[in-house]
Amino acid sequence: MAALTCRPDAVGTSDVRGSPKMGTNGRIEVPDRKKRRGIEAVGVEHRLQGGDEIDVQSALAVTEVAAEYVTVAGQLFHTRKLHDNVTRFKTVIRGSVYSATPMKSPLVPPVSARSAVLSLLLGAHPPTLSGREIVRAMELFGIAESTTRVALTRMTASGDLTRHDAVYTLSDRLAQRQRDVEPPEKKVWDRTWEMAIVTTTGRSATDRVALRRDMRRQRVAELREGVWTRPANLRRPWPHRLNEVTTCFEAVPLSDAATLVAQLWDLASWAARGHGYLDAFDAVGDEPTRFKTMVAAVHHLQTDPLLPEEFLPADWPAGALTTIYDDYRAWLAAVRGQMGPAGSDG
Repeated sequence: MAALTCRPDAVGTSDVRGSPKMGTNGRIEVPDRKKRRGIEAVGVEHRLQGGDEIDVQSALAVTEVAAEYVTVAGQLFHTRKLHDNVTRFKTVIRGSVYSATPMKSPLVPPVSARSAVLSLLLGAHPPTLSGREIVRAMELFGIAESTTRVALTRMTASGDLTRHDAVYTLSDRLAQRQRDVEPPEKKVWDRTWEMAIVTTTGRSATDRVALRRDMRRQRVAELREGVWTRPANLRRPWPHRLNEVTTCFEAVPLSDAATLVAQLWDLASWAARGHGYLDAFDAVGDEPTRFKTMVAAVHHLQTDPLLPEEFLPADWPAGALTTIYDDYRAWLAAVRGQMGPAGSDG
């Protein structure tokens, strides 16, 4: 999980709960501890670590709070210089976080027991396995039985899994995530673009981060804050939860479409990382390493923008990665078949 390392900068203390205020030393004072941690991101530095998820949501949450409170500070003090600094601050921290995506993370980060169990169930159809199946699969991947059973207990308690007669199933929330993993079908592109404009105001920083995550799952990119777009070449419904907060259009850009694609997606970096996974699979010498590499590669595949072929660089690696993943899921299904019925020895 991506963590945001912050260096204290213009931060004071206050016994007043609510908005930031100017301290006696001329520094902005932020009363709430969590909000103070956000504004400390003025001196911003990223540390990417392996964890349960390969994403930067925690960093985004911090920077959303930071941007919000520095904006409030700018409104409070009404100075041109501070306004300029606010604008620069928001650009730097948001740009820094979005550049610190998995493109900058280790190619194959560590995989926790929880992430391993989730990845196993997300690759199973239906997403249901017995405790015995999960334990034996995790042993293949180098995770001890005791560690796996602790993870299963915690995941059941937290609502990630349901348990019935020693059989574990993904919760409804994570079952939806499994459906999100499957890429939408492509259709012939007629040169039009999808455009979604966020029209709901007053949302919390957490809601804004969740919206960004949902938008990226729809494979749309942010042209500017609150404006999301992509070529209309995917056959998939727009989720109701997004319709509630956006107004959607079909549009045709007047500028060059290839230039707009290059502005929205770093295709060269995506392809380079994809080829890195292909090389890693060629070099794998044991099952635990192959599993960890597969988990990371699947996360990367979920960020494939699925653009029309005319925009993709030569030797785009998505097809080869998808084939490897399909073969791996078939292998897992075969292993499961060798383990016997799913309902025993949980």
